Amino acid sequence: AHRMGNCQDTPIDVYINDTSGLIIRDYGPGISPDEIHPIYCIYGNSTKRKDDALTGGFGLGSKSPYAYTDSFTVTTHHEATKSMYVMNRVSEENQGGPGMSPIFERITTDQTGLLVTVPLKNDNDMDRAYRFIQEILVRSGIKANIHFKDEPVELIEAESIPPGEWVIDEEHSHGRLYAVYGGVSYAIERDDAYNDEYSFVRKMGELLGDLYIGFKPSSLTPL
Repeated sequence: AHRMGNCQDTPIDVYINDTSGLIIRDYGPGISPDEIHPIYCIYGNSTKRKDDALTGGFGLGSKSPYAYTDSFTVTTHHEATKSMYVMNRVSEENQGGPGMSPIFERITTDQTGLLVTVPLKNDNDMDRAYRFIQEILVRSGIKANIHFKDEPVELIEAESIPPGEWVIDEEHSHGRLYAVYGGVSYAIERDDAYNDEYSFVRKMGELLGDLYIGFKPSSLTPL
C-alpha cells in the first residue's frame, strides 16, 4: 500500500493490546468503498495481481483474519472519505462465503490508508502475534512502529534483499534456506527437481548460517 501511495518513508503502525486486539494501520491510498466487498468477500480477488512491484496478488492476505476469528473490522480512508465495515467469515447473502456490514460510509476525512482491527482472544495470542509480526517484518523492506501493550514504541526499519543477492544469518547455523520474495521469507524445502543444488547450498548454510536469497517478482510461485 505504501508503494502504491509513494510513502514508503512513512512507517506503518501496528498495535497489540488487550483493548483493541491487533490493529494494522497503513497510510497508502486506502480502498474505495466500491472495492471493499470484492477484496474481502471474494476468495482469489486482489488489487495487486497485475503489478509485479506490489507484494500480494493471490487474493488471500486480506482474508487471513478469517482463519483466526469469525469477524473483524476494516476502516478505509480513500479520496477524502472514511468508511468502516464489519467483515464476517460466513454470510447467508454470499451463500456461506464471507460477508460485510457497513457501520458508516463516506464521512469526510483528510486521512488516507487502511486500518484493520482483529480481536485477540487472550494474552498468549497477543504475545504470539508480536513474535510473528517481528519474524514477518525482518526481511520485508517495511518500516513499522510496533505498539506492544504498554511498552515503548519499537521502530523496525527492515531491509530488503535485492533479487540475486543473499544474506547470511550468522546467529542461526541450522542450514535453513529461505527464498525472500516480495518481502516475504518462504522456507525452501528439499525437492527431487533440484536435490543436488539444494544439498550443496544447505552444506554452506550449515557452516555459515541460515541463508536468505532474494528472488525477482514473477520468478517463483510460493506453492
